[in-house]
This record gives sequence, structure tokens and C-alpha cells, in this order.
Amino acid sequence: MSVFIASQVLVAFALIIEATAMQMKRKPHLLVLLSLSCLFNSFHYFLLEQATAGFIFLLSSVRFLVNLRWQNLRLAAAFLSISFGITVFTYTGLLSLLGLCATIFITLSGFCKDKTMRVLMIIGGTIWLVHNVILMSPIAIILELCFVVSGVVGFYRYYFLNSTAPSKKT
Repeated sequence: MSVFIASQVLVAFALIIEATAMQMKRKPHLLVLLSLSCLFNSFHYFLLEQATAGFIFLLSSVRFLVNLRWQNLRLAAAFLSISFGITVFTYTGLLSLLGLCATIFITLSGFCKDKTMRVLMIIGGTIWLVHNVILMSPIAIILELCFVVSGVVGFYRYYFLNSTAPSKKT
């Protein structure tokens, strides 16, 4: 099996996990699934020789687990600093910068309330989508497209539909 095909298989697992995650209402379930998805995605990027994205996703996997227990600005600053350091030490050009920009939004999302978290994840996912189009990783493109669409659908279901539903009176 070629390295490229192996990378696509790994990111296909991430796709299934991530699409499921964005439909979870309970934040702990969402974060555990996103952590697992990031782990698969990181190995996908390493196989494609994208060290910045690989290390950022590995760090993201850890960050989502940390967010299960703690959400404070000092942790956010620490994770953002590590992401910046990763980008500096593995910099290869535009893809490195896009990865950093995407991870800024997604890192901040883990330290926010659910509604804001979902909006920031959609923005970060959109930037990863652009990253993956430039990289030409077809399953990763589908993954981020599904992540963004799933995030929008989840946001719509939990925040738009619930706010416009008629209240039940007893």
C-alpha cells in the first residue's frame, strides 16, 4: 500500500469520527471524539510529510482531552504558544501558516461556551479546508467539508431551531 493511500485511510477514520462528533450535544462527548479524530488526522499529515499540521493535530488531540477538565485562558495561551512554536520550527510556507491560523480558532473554541465553541470550530474548519485543498488530500478535503457542514447543521439544530420553536405551555 502506498504512503498516500495509507494517509487517506487514516483520514477516512478521522472523517467518520469527526462527523459524528459535531452532532453531539454534550460537550464531553464531542471533545473525546474530536481528540480521537485529531490523532488519526495527525498521522495522516505525517505520512504526507506535513510536519506542522501533524504536530498541530497531535497537540490538538491532547488539548481536547485537557478541555474535558479545564478551560481557562492560561491553558489557551499555553496551547497557542506551543502551536506557534511548532509552526516556527516546522515552517514550510503557506500550509504552515494556514495550519496555525486554523488552530488558533479551534484552540480558542475549546475554552468557550458551546455556542461560541461551535462558531469558532466552523471558522477553523474552513481554514483547514483551504489547507487541504492546497495540499490535495482528497479525503481530508471531504473531512473538513463534512466537519464544517456538520458544525453548521449542529449549530442550526441546537441554537436556531431551539430558539424559534414555540414554547410549550402546560
